[in-house]
Amino acid sequence: MRNESEQLRQWLQATEDKATKKENLCLLQEVHQQGVRTETLRQLVSSLQSSPLQQCSLVEESGKLMERYHDFSITILGGNKEMQSPVCRDTEVIQITQSLIEDLRQHVSPPTLLRGSLNIQSPIQGDMEAERTSDAGKTAFESPGHPFYKHISTMQETLSDIQGLVERSNIINRTPHIDLNWYLQTSPGEPEIRLIRTVQKVLACRYQPAELDVTAMAKQLEEAEDLKCSVIDQVAMNNTSSTSVSDPSAWRSIEGLCSTALLDASATVQVKAAQLDQVKQYHQQMRITKTFLDTLASAKEKISLNALGSSALQAEKLNALIHTMGLRKGMLQELLRLSRQLSVHLSDAESSGALFAQLGDVQDEWRLLEGSIKRAFRHAFNSASQASFLIKETKELKNKIEALQVSIQSCGETYNTKSPLEVVCLTTNLKLYSQLYLHLNSQSDAIVHFSLGERENDEVKRNLQEMESLLSEAKNMLDSTCRTSGFSLATIYKQFQDLIVRAKQAETHYSIEKKLSLFPEEARIQIAEIKKFQTDILSRRSNIQAEVEEMKVAASDMNNEDHDQVLKTLQVLCESMTENLNQVLDMMKTNLQEREKLLSKFANMDAWLAETHAKRDPCTHFENVSRADISKLESKLKIHKLATTEIENQLNLFEDMERSCREIAVGLSPGESRYLVNRVSGLWTELDGLLAHEKAASWELEELIHERTSSDEELSTIQDSLKEISTCLEQQRFPLTQETLSKTALLKRMLMEHQCHVQEIPHCQEAKRSSLLCTIGELQDKCKALSVHAFEQDKYLHLRKQMEDSRDIAKEQIQRAQDKMVSMGERFRLCQALLVELPLVKTQCQEAADQLEVIAQELEPSELNSERQRICCIVETLVSWENLVTDDIKNLEARLLLGLQFSSEILAVMELFQRAKLELQVAEPISLDEKVIDTTLQRWWVLWRNMESWMRMLKALGTKEKVNLKNHSKLLLLGDSAMQECHAHMESLSHARELIKDYQWAAQGAIGFLLNAEATFLSAPGGFLDCTEEQRQTQQAVQALEDGFQAHICHLVELVPQHVCLSQPKTEQLHISILSQLLVGRAVLEAQAQLRLESLQRCEINQQSHKSCHEDIRQLLSGFEAKLLECASGQVASHEKCIAQHNRAKLLLEDLRSLGGRIEELRAGCPMYGCGVGKDGELGILWRHWVSLRRGAGLLMAHSEQRAEEWRDITMSMEQCCSSLASLQTEVPDSSTVSFIQEEPKRLLDQAEMHQTDLDKEQQALASLEHQLEHALSLTSSQDPVSPGPVGKTLVKIQENIRSLKERNLLVVAAAQAEEKEREQIKNKIEEVERHMFTILPELEVCSNDNKPQELRMDMSSQRSQLQCIIESLQSRYTEIPADISKKIQDVQQSLQEKIAEKSDPFRKLVFQVGELSTGLEKVKELLDERSSSVSEAQSVLKHVWDGLDTWHGRLMLVESEVQDLAEEHPDQAHLFMDQLTQPLQLYQNVAQTAEHRTAFLSKIPVCLQEFENILGSATCWLDEARAWLSAPYTFTTGRSLQNHANSLQLVLDDSERIRNALQDFKPVLAEISTMCDISAQEERLEHSDQQVLTMQREVTVPLQLLLQAVGVVEALEAELKSIEKNVPKIRTILSSVDNSSITLKEHLHNRQVIQANVQSMQKTLEEMESCKEALHLPQGAEGSLGVFSRVQVILQDLKELEQHTQQQACLLQEKIGKELETSKDFGFATTPDVFGVLLQQDRSPQSNLLQI
Repeated sequence: MRNESEQLRQWLQATEDKATKKENLCLLQEVHQQGVRTETLRQLVSSLQSSPLQQCSLVEESGKLMERYHDFSITILGGNKEMQSPVCRDTEVIQITQSLIEDLRQHVSPPTLLRGSLNIQSPIQGDMEAERTSDAGKTAFESPGHPFYKHISTMQETLSDIQGLVERSNIINRTPHIDLNWYLQTSPGEPEIRLIRTVQKVLACRYQPAELDVTAMAKQLEEAEDLKCSVIDQVAMNNTSSTSVSDPSAWRSIEGLCSTALLDASATVQVKAAQLDQVKQYHQQMRITKTFLDTLASAKEKISLNALGSSALQAEKLNALIHTMGLRKGMLQELLRLSRQLSVHLSDAESSGALFAQLGDVQDEWRLLEGSIKRAFRHAFNSASQASFLIKETKELKNKIEALQVSIQSCGETYNTKSPLEVVCLTTNLKLYSQLYLHLNSQSDAIVHFSLGERENDEVKRNLQEMESLLSEAKNMLDSTCRTSGFSLATIYKQFQDLIVRAKQAETHYSIEKKLSLFPEEARIQIAEIKKFQTDILSRRSNIQAEVEEMKVAASDMNNEDHDQVLKTLQVLCESMTENLNQVLDMMKTNLQEREKLLSKFANMDAWLAETHAKRDPCTHFENVSRADISKLESKLKIHKLATTEIENQLNLFEDMERSCREIAVGLSPGESRYLVNRVSGLWTELDGLLAHEKAASWELEELIHERTSSDEELSTIQDSLKEISTCLEQQRFPLTQETLSKTALLKRMLMEHQCHVQEIPHCQEAKRSSLLCTIGELQDKCKALSVHAFEQDKYLHLRKQMEDSRDIAKEQIQRAQDKMVSMGERFRLCQALLVELPLVKTQCQEAADQLEVIAQELEPSELNSERQRICCIVETLVSWENLVTDDIKNLEARLLLGLQFSSEILAVMELFQRAKLELQVAEPISLDEKVIDTTLQRWWVLWRNMESWMRMLKALGTKEKVNLKNHSKLLLLGDSAMQECHAHMESLSHARELIKDYQWAAQGAIGFLLNAEATFLSAPGGFLDCTEEQRQTQQAVQALEDGFQAHICHLVELVPQHVCLSQPKTEQLHISILSQLLVGRAVLEAQAQLRLESLQRCEINQQSHKSCHEDIRQLLSGFEAKLLECASGQVASHEKCIAQHNRAKLLLEDLRSLGGRIEELRAGCPMYGCGVGKDGELGILWRHWVSLRRGAGLLMAHSEQRAEEWRDITMSMEQCCSSLASLQTEVPDSSTVSFIQEEPKRLLDQAEMHQTDLDKEQQALASLEHQLEHALSLTSSQDPVSPGPVGKTLVKIQENIRSLKERNLLVVAAAQAEEKEREQIKNKIEEVERHMFTILPELEVCSNDNKPQELRMDMSSQRSQLQCIIESLQSRYTEIPADISKKIQDVQQSLQEKIAEKSDPFRKLVFQVGELSTGLEKVKELLDERSSSVSEAQSVLKHVWDGLDTWHGRLMLVESEVQDLAEEHPDQAHLFMDQLTQPLQLYQNVAQTAEHRTAFLSKIPVCLQEFENILGSATCWLDEARAWLSAPYTFTTGRSLQNHANSLQLVLDDSERIRNALQDFKPVLAEISTMCDISAQEERLEHSDQQVLTMQREVTVPLQLLLQAVGVVEALEAELKSIEKNVPKIRTILSSVDNSSITLKEHLHNRQVIQANVQSMQKTLEEMESCKEALHLPQGAEGSLGVFSRVQVILQDLKELEQHTQQQACLLQEKIGKELETSKDFGFATTPDVFGVLLQQDRSPQSNLLQI
């Protein structure tokens, strides 16, 4: 201890020296703050505590040293509040030392301790100890220097030690008294209250529902971290302040509270961090899913026929997308998993609202995208399959044509050995293949008309072109073979030909009709047609067999071999045809059954869908699911589960149907196959939509049931916990220990957590929530009451313990006083002290009894009676002890009389009585401190007992010494008076003590009232529906606070101690202190209440706005529902209406999404803790309504898209049908106007047959179209029957056109057949004439009889006349004899001439040869004049021309040689011979010259075509560039950029003129090439490109003109704006620079008015600039990017501010002018007010603001 004292002394010496030298005090303060001396002080205190009692001098020295240190610290630090904390800590150490010195008081002599005691006290202790101005061990008359100090008797020496003995006794001074300050200190302090409030905020933050918004969750985490930091700071402060708490139990309570607060804060941060992580994971997965969907959507857009050019490739890529979606479906599952994890932490509105809406949105987007991709895949796959099937058929037909070419070539080489029937078969096959080619060509047109990739289209066209070339070659070969063979069919062969033709017609029909119609009615018609062909062929077969047998006998030109050949051919043909037809019929019947089954399944599915839709409630009701019963929810879930199972079963059936459709669609026509695909897609859309709806409803109900179950479980757990808490509280009985308080603190914390938890439990019924909150509030009140009870019981236990301890000590002292071993003087002193202490102990018993009555309500009757009996027993014991001690002391007094003398004691007694009187007279009022009162009362008890004892002893001495006491009556009277006054003074002190006690109880009640009120205002005991009700209740609570507080204050004022024994100033000071504390507490509470009321008012306003927005959104949702219903129920009877419906649905969906954003803004509930607004489930109703509308809009979009596909196919089929009918309308001739001169009957019949086939096909297409239209019209949601509208009228018109065309075609067939029959008759007549003439000529040559030749010549003349009659009849009937008949006649005449020429002179022979030459050259010329289908064909034809020219040139040379020979033989006829050669020579030269010209021009054609392609390529490039210029987004900032864009467009327009001129210049070239070969495709491409360029010219011209107009306007605007911008700084300068010396106020006012007019003019100009924005017709995006309009807004703002400042200055000037006029009127002279400084000051602020802007 010496070491520590020495160190402190050295440090103080050095520090005081530095302070004396006036060095840097900041350095001293820093040193002082380092805490070294505090540690030294603590070591010193530790040494004091462990030191032996003999070192009292060291104690005194250390005390002085610490007092010196304390004074120095206060001097150094002064008023620096920040530096006083070390002093406070040192003061605590010094106080510990002070208490140590007080503990040593009983073992060390009082003077030593008094000299070593410290006067360093806390402020409260200083106030309470201020009365102790004298030494505790002395009375006033015992001090040296007192007049009576010298009169000390023997008895006085005995009684003088009683006061010290009493003061050193442990009966009274053992522990501090319980007073008001002790109660205030044991009440919860402000730091502890703040910490509890913070913990409540922490728990409220923990149980605050998570939010879907990442920013909001980050704010919650930030709030939790801030609360944690606040808890840490408050814990640190509490730890710092807890070091001064002397009560270990209180310190442990604070420590436990701090530890719990830290754990709660850390746990809350962890909870919010985990929730934020879950929200981030959810949003990340949502972004991944949406990004994937966007990628898929963009990929789908890229997978288009235009981009890929192949339907097969498109189908492959779309299938890959479908496969990818199937593989990545785990995304949605992961998203649902994360949402399930997150939903339990969300509020009702977000878990069953926003979260469900977001998930529903992304699921609908996934489903709709998947449906769109599947629909596109089905169409692409169907188109690819159709094209593949068509290419396969084309290749098969090509192989047949190539085989036919081989057969024709073989027939041409061996025509002498071939039968005419084979030639007929070849001709018929060629005709069949031609018709099949036309059918395939029409099929390709139909496929391309819908949608087919360019690659498949090119392949189909290439195969068809190759087939066309093969057919042309085969036809040429067959014509050549027929010309060279010269076959002539007999009658039987003609019948065979008819049979073969009919059979081939049947083959053609079933080859064309093998694509059986999808619809059974049309399919049965097709089957009936095949059966009709079968019956006709069998009938013809029977007829031909009979005719063959008849002609075998009758005809001489038919031998047995021919008969057998005919029968064999007939048998093979008929068997083959019969077998083929049977197979076709069986296949068609099988296909018909498949189609009927499929359509039956479609009908059943449609009926099931109609029944399902009929069962569903058309009016959707959105109830508050948070209020629904779980059993009802489970019942609904069961219904949705059953519906889901049923839909999944239907989907399984649908998959089988889809496979059947895929197989059937290949064998259908393009239109029907697309119809089938559309039906499949439509069914899938319906089923998938229903399944999605049921699954979404099931998922929502499952999640809701799970959340409701979890909430119920949480509520049940909380209820069980509350029951346990209630049981635990009820089990707490007297006495309540510190463990009880610790457990109560834990229960309070649990109740606080339960309260925060219950407030935010989702899907909880408000009645149940309110009930639980009320229960929690009641339990919290019980906990508070239990804490108060514990405090009061602890107070009683403390008093009881004091009472019992005092009893025990008194008992020990009585035993000591009765001990014979103790000296008599010591026993007398002990007894005397006991007589002083026992009444005080009875006072303690009374206090304990009073405190027992305070806690009487908390005790059981038995416990209360037991405690009362205990106190009564102690009191009775004390009374008996007091009597016993009184008897003992009387005995002792009697024994003490032996050593006393009356004369020596009377003076001391007199002095004692006089001093007592004097003490009573000069007694000063004391402070309101129970300890001071008890000490004073104890001192007076000692004095009274001494006077009583001395009085008895004096009387006893007088009796013993026989002194007449009447002589000392004055002394006796003085003694009686002193004792009475002393007793009255003690009674007054006791009464004052009771008054103080009553005052303490009143103050305690007032403080308790404030504490309870504070708890009411700071935390709501239960939830409330809205802030309006809570505001009313808070106002009532405020009024109750005011009334209650006033009552407590009045009661406190009434109980202010008013007693002569009490110091009035100290009483007033204490009362003012208590009253100030109460008033401050009341003011704090009122401020808190006002803040809460203001918060409630703000929340009420927000709630009203919230309700208004809620109602607006509900109305908007109802409006959207009506619009959606109207859009869905609209009559859709065309493709355009479908597109319009789709666009309306798309707009509705966009509006719905924007409305979803507004609903998200409503999700934030009331910020006031405990408010029930936003927790009633109404927001969840809005979200579910929104989700329903979102799903409905998505389904409507999908349905409209599907219907648009169907209506597009219907429209395209109808357009194709109309186009085909228009073509047939021009191709089918009118029977009344048909000319058989130009048209051959046979060709007309062939055309009529083709037309009939086309009309039958169109009739079938029309029937299919009717079915499609019927189905499309049945899909509408309208309740009224849908009229087909223009489509139906068009169908009726098409039907009428087909009927009229069929009738017209039948008339043409009848006329052609009649013409054909008549021509056959004429040909038969000509053949008969020919046969007779060729029969006569041989007879005429060999006839030698004179008469016979004459008859033969007459007969020949008759035949010639008959032939001439036939010719004349033909000439009279026809304007030009038909070519076949004319050729027949020419052949007969030429044959006749040849026969005659052979028998005549050489001249005739020469004429015959010349005629043959001319005929051959004419054929070559005709071949040269023919127009080829392609360049390669033209080259081939030209090669044949040159071959023919070479052949006929050789023949011409031979004839010329013969002519020369004949001219030499017959010189007189030489000129005739030469004249015969003139015509063929001239013809040969002309043909050869034409062939050379054609050859030369043909070599130039490839170069021209290449040049043509280059021109078209440049035109295409220009078109792409022009489109890019027109469609590319541009950003225009100035008029200059607009001008540059206009110049670019002008350059594009100039290029178009050059390209058009090039296209126009190439038209004559193509016209010249078209004379040789067919280049109509190139001509169409040229015309199409020219039209595209012309159209693009117009598209460029219009925006160019608008752009040029806009350029001028924008440049003018920029110039005007620049001028205004220059004026703004000038005006600002004028306004900010005010010269008060040069111009008057009126001139200033006039200037401001002029400025204001100019500003208004500029504002009007700028507004006109803004208004002309829409009239400029700028390109899209230019309005927002043009700087002139954005600058207009900025300048308008500047002008507005300038106008305001100008108006302010003008108003100020007007006021000053008016004041100046009034002043001049009053004083008679003018004043110049200094307003310019004010104006300038006003201008500076706007100017700075403008500069900042």
